Amino acid sequence: MGDGLSVRCRCPRAFALALHSFEDGVVVYDEADGSLHALSPIVGEALGHLIRHTNLDGPDLALLLQLDQPDAFEMAQVRSLLNDLVELGFAEYALA
Repeated sequence: MGDGLSVRCRCPRAFALALHSFEDGVVVYDEADGSLHALSPIVGEALGHLIRHTNLDGPDLALLLQLDQPDAFEMAQVRSLLNDLVELGFAEYALA
């Protein structure tokens, strides 16, 4: 996939997911199968941004997560967040 700047994801099932935020995390209800998933606050926030936006790349998500001028380490973390959401089935890689 290249560096963290090239990763672009989208949430194809945005209308099937319901998020509820708590102080220590986010619970996601998946209407497709009735399952519940507990996410860390930052992963839940990232998913919320993907649900609200058509698709996001690493720098777009970094800005929404309020990372001003993210360095290479922070961009690697953003890429990891996006990869985690893809692995959970909440997001998919999108064409740039």
